[in-house]
Amino acid sequence: LSRTNSSRSKVSSWHEPQADRVPEYSPEVSTLQQLRDNYAPLEFLVDKILVSGQHAILGGQQKTLKTSILMDLALSLATATPFLNCYEVFEPVPSLVISGESGSSSITDCLNRICEAKGNVDPGGNLHLSFELPGLSVQKHIDGLCKLIDERSIRFCAIDPAYLCIQKMSDPPVNMADLTGVGSVLEMLGSVHERTGCTTLLVHHVKKVARAQRFDSPLMSDLSGAGFAEWARQWILIGRRAAYEHDGHHQLSLEVGGSAGH
Repeated sequence: LSRTNSSRSKVSSWHEPQADRVPEYSPEVSTLQQLRDNYAPLEFLVDKILVSGQHAILGGQQKTLKTSILMDLALSLATATPFLNCYEVFEPVPSLVISGESGSSSITDCLNRICEAKGNVDPGGNLHLSFELPGLSVQKHIDGLCKLIDERSIRFCAIDPAYLCIQKMSDPPVNMADLTGVGSVLEMLGSVHERTGCTTLLVHHVKKVARAQRFDSPLMSDLSGAGFAEWARQWILIGRRAAYEHDGHHQLSLEVGGSAGH
């Protein structure tokens, strides 16, 4: 009985938003011929890995070199050198990485090692770095990110890590298990591409797994929290194939895919 009364209370307390605050629903509608006339073929920024203009996730368990692989990706895009010395990058792309975990010294050391491994490549002014995460639920931060991207002609923007920027300045805090709540924040990030044309990538963790499964390749369903697998149009998932022996050699797996069929 109390459950029924509670439900009635919730229903009775809901009010339709005031009409003058709600924009009219007036969607743009196209015919198939118009879609054909405006069709733009998919463009790969990194062959078989990253498509231009589609939301991306780079995910993995703790300490699987997610940030290092992200830096290799950004540096490869900025210099048109092969990603992981394997996957072709077709042209140099102004790239931005916003990092909230590692700090400037660690990122600088990481990039110096990668530059050396790639033959002492120099990104010049093509690689941009920031250590101040935006709050993805804050419209002014989304506006500021779009302004930064436009001012510097950025075509690839990566944000690391997802959980910090989703919660930053969020009031009330976002329930990471709530598909609707997380989805609404990710939709705000999605608007960045719509406004700027920039390809956006989020770095995210996967859920902890049982010890017997720790060397299994991760799946999109392993991403921690709700909404990320549904939002991402393409993904790079990193796992361990064997335990790290602290000898400088990491045996990793790379699972790549996307709605473009790659």
